[in-house]
Amino acid sequence: MIVKNPPPKPLLIYDCHCRLCRCFAKRWKRKIGEKIDYEPFQTAATRYPEVPNTDFVHSVQLILPSGEVCSRAHAVFTIYDLGGEKSRLLALYKNFPLFARIAEWGYTIIVLHRTMFGIVCKTNTYETQKQKNRHFT
Repeated sequence: MIVKNPPPKPLLIYDCHCRLCRCFAKRWKRKIGEKIDYEPFQTAATRYPEVPNTDFVHSVQLILPSGEVCSRAHAVFTIYDLGGEKSRLLALYKNFPLFARIAEWGYTIIVLHRTMFGIVCKTNTYETQKQKNRHFT
């Protein structure tokens, strides 16, 4: 899918009501920084009417300056590639259909259980670990 008015740099669009989505957006922002912009779909969706609202609700969307929209596991691997991390995963995803199917299946499992994974993500964030460590010093 291609959008008509792409952003000047890659834009990660996520669900701000999803704890897991917020956690990963924060984690990527901390690791990747300003190479990517981050915005909840609740504010960004109106600027990209080509992307169905259900796509925003069910998975992360990464809109590239070329106008290309990546979603689900493809978006995740592209984010890591843009950040200079785990770039082999994107190459595997693009060149091996079986790997792509398995990655998308894994993404689906996580989405179907995102509340549970969100709880785990929250308890394992850097900030939470820092707060726990304060009690021991």
